Amino acid sequence: MQDANRVLPGASPAAPAKRGRLNERQWADVRRAARLARKEGIGLKVHGVEIFCNAQKNKTRPCVGKQQKQQQQQKEKVGQQQQPTPQSTRDARRDERSAQRLLVFQKKKRKELLSQSSRVQTFLRQYRWNRMQLVWKESMQADSASSTSNQPMEA
Repeated sequence: MQDANRVLPGASPAAPAKRGRLNERQWADVRRAARLARKEGIGLKVHGVEIFCNAQKNKTRPCVGKQQKQQQQQKEKVGQQQQPTPQSTRDARRDERSAQRLLVFQKKKRKELLSQSSRVQTFLRQYRWNRMQLVWKESMQADSASSTSNQPMEA
């Protein structure tokens, strides 16, 4: 039993190894670090898990992240040098027509909403006028009825 706890020559007397497993959060950290390692071409150690880029194992091939970055830069350079193709000008014109149609549609919709609100305002104005006239007529009839009842009748 004592032989199992004995430190081997040349080995550092480090703390005992953790025998636990990684939880979901730790695995998420490891996956995030792996993406970063691939993108940047570096090696990392996260939660006891060592992550290396492929280029460190095989020096002839660059890392995937660096390779993609180089390809993207080359595409940008090529894209700046080329003149617009007829297809791209067609797409631009189509997008311009589409935007113009959208503006026309929005103007029509706004005009329709305003006309509806003006119709509502007209209706409310007429309704209030008619209501005022009705109240005025009723008050005048009530006044005339009360004034006739107050006058003595002549025989």
